[in-house]
Amino acid sequence: IATFKITTIMSKFASFENVNNRFHKKRKLDSANIVIEDKSDICSDIDKLLLSKEFSDVTIEVENERFKAHRVILAARSEYFRCLCYNGMRESKENVIVMKDISKSIFRILLKYIYTGVIIADEMKSCIFELIYFSDCYCFPKLHKKLIQFLSENLDSELALKAYEIAKLYEIKELMNASLNYIENNPYETLYHPSFVESSFDCVRDILKSDTLYISELKIYEILEHYLRKNGYADSKAKSIVKEIVRFPLISDNNIMDRLHIDGMFNMKECLELLKIKESTQSTKINYRYLLQKDTNYVISCQSCNLIKGQPEIKFAFASTKFHGSEFIDESKEDSVIEFTLGKRCKMKDKFSAHDISDDENKYLLFTLSQDCYVDTIIVHLWDKDQRLYDFDVSCGVNENDLKIIERVKMQRGQQIIKFNPMRIRFIKLKGTEVYNVRTYEFRVKNLAVYKQNN
Repeated sequence: IATFKITTIMSKFASFENVNNRFHKKRKLDSANIVIEDKSDICSDIDKLLLSKEFSDVTIEVENERFKAHRVILAARSEYFRCLCYNGMRESKENVIVMKDISKSIFRILLKYIYTGVIIADEMKSCIFELIYFSDCYCFPKLHKKLIQFLSENLDSELALKAYEIAKLYEIKELMNASLNYIENNPYETLYHPSFVESSFDCVRDILKSDTLYISELKIYEILEHYLRKNGYADSKAKSIVKEIVRFPLISDNNIMDRLHIDGMFNMKECLELLKIKESTQSTKINYRYLLQKDTNYVISCQSCNLIKGQPEIKFAFASTKFHGSEFIDESKEDSVIEFTLGKRCKMKDKFSAHDISDDENKYLLFTLSQDCYVDTIIVHLWDKDQRLYDFDVSCGVNENDLKIIERVKMQRGQQIIKFNPMRIRFIKLKGTEVYNVRTYEFRVKNLAVYKQNN
């Protein structure tokens, strides 16, 4: 019987070999292109180990609560736990490892992440700062980066203040930039939030000294005065801090005398000294604060861009110029009807701003934004419904009487993208110097856009 079974098995194997050989003769399999993947169950299978505690070989005790775990999984997921479990230290030889620097609620979330790679958003929100700290301490670099990204994208008035303080303390540059940017773009929400007075002085000083904190200087004075009073600063120290942070030339004379003297911390003599300092400061030397919003067209976002010199009876057209990656695209159509800042609804193709080209230095177009902005790109869309070409100069600055030429454009038509080193501006001057191929000796502009594009 045994001989018969062996003979039968050998016969079946020979048959399989024959079939297999015939198959390979007909079709050679390229083993390099054959991949069998079954990753979907790996995380759930490892998660089952955590839930069932099967094969666990180490216990981690946190706040008197014990968590069963597996050394090999801990070590594979974190360099910190690799050293803790396998480096020959006392903990690596013990079955129970006591961790004293972390709460059990935070450790439970991290342990779940170790086994599954998942943290639920609702779990993160209440303890995001602790998770950021311990993900760094316990060597989870990918988790640390994702937590910072999550927080940066979900800031609010209270979180932004604390995030900036934590980021500054632990030198997390990405989070520091994101939180400061949120504060600068939402100054009233954050600086008047009750938690602001609980912030460290170093953070308060950084925020209020920012050039891009676009809020009135009087408001900055009031916010700082409130912070110093709530935190019990002595008058002499408080005055010294205010003089360091507040830019008095940006406060009106009346407010210096009324708000800073009558309602504030300065006496009459000190206010008169502040007025003298203000009077002696040249307008070109004043350190203005300005708006900074990357990839935003300030002509639209400022809600007001006025043509203050040129031909006002020809309404200036603001088209829907948008920023796309590294390109600026004019999305307006010739027959589209849009709203103009300086006019009523009209067709794009019919409108432009213009000035006569001549040797007269007073002939130019001058536009003003509603506030100081920090920019590095200006887009000028020339009116070009015929074959005309233009020469023109582009100047800009904060003071109308002190504008700097940033570009001289020669023989161009259509959309002109002018890039320059970042600078603070409020006024934009366009002066046509020559026009070609037409009899109408006039410089015409159809659209204007102003951006901060680069970092």
